[in-house]
Amino acid sequence: MRFTVTGFMKLVIHRSKGQATFLRLPGCCTLEAFKYVADVCPGLKALSLPSELLFLQPSMIIELFQKWENLESLSLKGRINIAELLSPISLHCNNFRRLDISGASVGEDEALSIVKLVPNIEHLSLRRARIPRGCLITILRGCTKLVCLDVRGCIGFDEEDEEIIKACFSYY
Repeated sequence: MRFTVTGFMKLVIHRSKGQATFLRLPGCCTLEAFKYVADVCPGLKALSLPSELLFLQPSMIIELFQKWENLESLSLKGRINIAELLSPISLHCNNFRRLDISGASVGEDEALSIVKLVPNIEHLSLRRARIPRGCLITILRGCTKLVCLDVRGCIGFDEEDEEIIKACFSYY
């Protein structure tokens, strides 16, 4: 017998009877396995994707997000098109509240996409990201329901900046 990651993932998903609510896909996940997850687990609430998967066929992968109406949380790493990713999420995932993108580059367009497409986000992690001061302020002012913002290890702003501190504490 030959062991495959796709076969193993199908076995695990099959055993859950499609009731899995949290899934962390491995870096060696195939497109076939990802499609299977999208088809068989419509109740998925939290998903962690490897960056390698997003580079295979980003438009098709992003299209699959419309199948997860209950998705609340998404975690991924690396450089991605934030607007392209969040667009179907904003349309189809009404309960979406948590986004974790490690190592991203967050410029003006990305910051505005976060504010416009997921304004009710409560948890946002941009660890080890490149994010200019103005973009961070845009997110802080635009996402008024933020409970937790994690910008540890980021570059592009000074954590002791008075305007950033004011924006952080303006909700209290």
